[in-house]
Amino acid sequence: MKKRSKIVKYHKPIHINIGIIIFMVILAYLCIQCLLYFTEKHVRIYEVEEGQISTDHEYTGLVLRKEKVVSAKNSGYINYYRQESSKIGKGDSIYSIDENGKYFKLITASKEDASSMTNEQLQDIADDIYGYINTYTNTAYSGIYTFKSQLNSKLSAVLSLEELNKLNDESIDSSSDFHIYTAIKDGVVEYYIDGYEAITPQTFTADDLNAINYSKNDLTTLESVEKGDAVYKLITNEKWNLVIKSSDDLTEKLKDEEYIQVKFLKDDVSVWGSISFRQIDNENYLIITFQNSMIRYASERFLSVDITLDEESGLKIPNSAIVEKKFFKIPSEYFIKGNDSDDLGLLVKNTEDNSTSFVKTTIYYEDENNNYYIDENDITAGTIIVKSSSNDTYTVKSTGTLSGVYNINKGYAVFKQIEIKSQNEEYSIIAKDTSYGISLYDHIALDSSTISEGELVN
Repeated sequence: MKKRSKIVKYHKPIHINIGIIIFMVILAYLCIQCLLYFTEKHVRIYEVEEGQISTDHEYTGLVLRKEKVVSAKNSGYINYYRQESSKIGKGDSIYSIDENGKYFKLITASKEDASSMTNEQLQDIADDIYGYINTYTNTAYSGIYTFKSQLNSKLSAVLSLEELNKLNDESIDSSSDFHIYTAIKDGVVEYYIDGYEAITPQTFTADDLNAINYSKNDLTTLESVEKGDAVYKLITNEKWNLVIKSSDDLTEKLKDEEYIQVKFLKDDVSVWGSISFRQIDNENYLIITFQNSMIRYASERFLSVDITLDEESGLKIPNSAIVEKKFFKIPSEYFIKGNDSDDLGLLVKNTEDNSTSFVKTTIYYEDENNNYYIDENDITAGTIIVKSSSNDTYTVKSTGTLSGVYNINKGYAVFKQIEIKSQNEEYSIIAKDTSYGISLYDHIALDSSTISEGELVN
């Protein structure tokens, strides 16, 4: 019988790919880091910088100009030939009156057909539209109605004047029924009256500033006029005024100023003007006098403006960084240095054996009454403290609230009090170089709600 040979199994050697192992280790590390990142709290940091903010105060004022109302010299049908709120020269054709209506109908009909306009005239209209689109803002939305009115006035004037020129060349006879009137002097033409034309900075009354019942008479809606009726008015001086009822606060802040800058809310344009005051029945009225931009607001009798006041400079921080915190208020004379160091603290009385022990505290603020503000975690309400070298005692109970931020220069959150000088919706200006406060380039938590006192910052 043959002896069977032993069968030996062969195991194929395993070759380990080092590259794959390294890749897997790196992948695992990245996964762990991502997990830590998304599970840990992250505090956004803001670096304190210098800056300034200003507070705008909105007012509505009465516009006064040098205006001359011109009356019709004849009765009849009326046509206009100049765009409203445009500059005209003495002798330019302004309007015509047709006593029997023959030429009035021809001129009026011409406004319905713009096919005769030249390329230059069409380009001028297109430039106006393009300019308005480029300067349009949502805050000045109401200006679209003014622009529409001005554009209609311009088109009407262009077409009417073109038709008048044709009639002059072709068919206007020597009849005395048709009259063309020209500007009596240089100025800006307006086709409305409102009864305010003769009011001046020296004669206005308190009632004149009431815009609630204000109305104006649009003369371009009239087809015919009677002799002596108002037909247009000229603004004959570039200088104009805005009158505002002034509060005591505004009067006080501007009493030493000669000029201020205002922003017109209609179009967000800012203009400088000189100022003066007039008092009526113990009420102060601010008169702002401008030397330019009159034509821009020639169609307005009341304008709303922002007056920039209270411009403050200092350390600029976002309002989201500000936090309110309560502290105990303790008279400064109770604080001593202890533990053979410069650390300030309090001598706390043990009511059981009347002994005292030193408790180190952190001071956050000193008020005008020489009270130190300390953290509520340093000591408890009702604790009795003893004045050094005296039998005087003080029971801890009085509290105060401070505005502050969390300083994170040391890698953890430390409350620092701030003194707010000025504030708007987004930022605050705080005083520089305040005791126990923050300094330029300090790092603070951008959002105070994301961190607590003493918390570590990753």
